[in-house]
Amino acid sequence: MVLDEWHRSTHKIIEQCERWVAKEPSRRPWYVGGHQIIKDLFFVSATPVNPVLEEEEAIDSEPYDEELFRERIAIAIKRALTIIQGFMGRREEIDGQFFEIAARIKLRKLAAGRFHWKLPRGANQTVAGPTNDELRLVHSGINDDQWSLEYARAVGLVRTIWDPHKQMHRLSRAQAGRRKSFGMPYKIIHVVSNGKRRRPAWCYLSEHPRLARLLKVLECEGVVAPTKEGLVLTRKSKGLVFCAHRGVALGLVETLNKRLGDDTAKTNVDAEDVDSVTDDFNRRATPPYILVATDVLSEGVDLQWACKLLVHYELPWSPLRLFQRVGRLTRRKGRLGFNSNVRVAHVIVPGSVEEERVNRLLRRIHFLADEKLWPTSAPPAKLARSLIGSGPSLHLVEALR
Repeated sequence: MVLDEWHRSTHKIIEQCERWVAKEPSRRPWYVGGHQIIKDLFFVSATPVNPVLEEEEAIDSEPYDEELFRERIAIAIKRALTIIQGFMGRREEIDGQFFEIAARIKLRKLAAGRFHWKLPRGANQTVAGPTNDELRLVHSGINDDQWSLEYARAVGLVRTIWDPHKQMHRLSRAQAGRRKSFGMPYKIIHVVSNGKRRRPAWCYLSEHPRLARLLKVLECEGVVAPTKEGLVLTRKSKGLVFCAHRGVALGLVETLNKRLGDDTAKTNVDAEDVDSVTDDFNRRATPPYILVATDVLSEGVDLQWACKLLVHYELPWSPLRLFQRVGRLTRRKGRLGFNSNVRVAHVIVPGSVEEERVNRLLRRIHFLADEKLWPTSAPPAKLARSLIGSGPSLHLVEALR
């Protein structure tokens, strides 16, 4: 039996394994009709240990707590080993390195080198320094001395027209209906400039320097091409763009469609049929040519059949989330082996508070490598460059030096 994505085991299974290993009253965790059916069990996961609680780590001025990070990892490993003990029917402790136990899976074709998983490389783009527009954004953020407001401006977050406060909002899962933000239709989401002018969100995003960087990456990778009338789709290549916020994803899709045509981009946010969207994206000659995805699509979805370009429009906090995003494209393609020549890029505003995300991602990649908690032979610097991709980050450039 192969147990895929086993790190997502439910709390009920964890508790059952813990009771069985502790010899408390409990049956063995894996039985059907009272008979054991498993002979060989393989644990498979791209993220076997994920102690990072991203939702709890909003941007703030708190220092990076390495002790807390170590504590989370220790708890995650203990639970993982307990599950392995329970499923394998071993109450005694398991010796050896964690990944030697949980990820030691050898397939004949893999051992022969026929299907070798390859790290992606940076996208073909000229990485320029901060532009004047980006410097103005950063300067205004420093003057305001508000991390949340600077972040909102840097990533192009939008807010509703009726909200009198300065705080930027994102679409809420609990309150969002179809294309609604906090109960208000998305079509009336606006950005207030200087407390006076109200503009449609797509107008604001279309002038945002991050969009210019995104379009440059798409142009260098052949998704769009310049003409006398402006940029147009080549319809020969596709691009996968990941966002962290639902509101940014919706606004970006609207902006790209107005800029490049109605059949250019789609998103999984509030889609009536997400499977239909991903199926169309996996066909070479079928729109959409740009899929703007949230991290809902970062696990368990195949998106490699017609696309080799991934752009981080917004970066996550966790390197494991980066690994999952990249894994949508670096997957097997039938008998052809793994998808090769995958390119990755990021388009953050250099010098903004988003640099702290890059800084934290780099520290965590090095930490996981030092603790032997990352199942790859790639050096941390090479791994960071592959997962984050080419782009304007000042922290990444300094780290690679």
